[in-house]
Amino acid sequence: MERNEQIQKILKILTKSVAFPTLRAVMRDSKGVGALLSYLCFEHDGATAGELADYLGVRSSRVANELKGLERKGLLERRADGDDRRRILVFITPGGRALMEEQQQSLCRYLGTVIARFGAEDTDQLLALLDRFYAVIDELPPSDRIPKSGERKSAPQRKETL
Repeated sequence: MERNEQIQKILKILTKSVAFPTLRAVMRDSKGVGALLSYLCFEHDGATAGELADYLGVRSSRVANELKGLERKGLLERRADGDDRRRILVFITPGGRALMEEQQQSLCRYLGTVIARFGAEDTDQLLALLDRFYAVIDELPPSDRIPKSGERKSAPQRKETL
């Protein structure tokens, strides 16, 4: 795998991880909106608030509050769906896209330095292991997953015996 492919893959994998402090710090530096704007910029521009909440693993009320602030800052805009005027879609603005592309370049430079020191072979092994790790996470039944922010994990159902 080439270095740029490794960088892009690591970046995508690590944005899913809450256990990577350097990435969290960079996201905070982008005014705390990194994950939401990153999704709109690089994954799915024109998402609904519900889709954003699912992606972020938070309640839709929290996303709605965040969207208001980002809209005021000119980083995104909400528009009615052309096919269903009741449905509101969220789009990143040119200013939001510029912010995220700058963020992406900064992260790529950082990861390029890490990969250069880590080595290509070790990086390929790390990527393979992380792919397996996230595949296991994705295969977990809902009862074994971490609840969304603000939700309670339901207790397992016990079978009654006589």
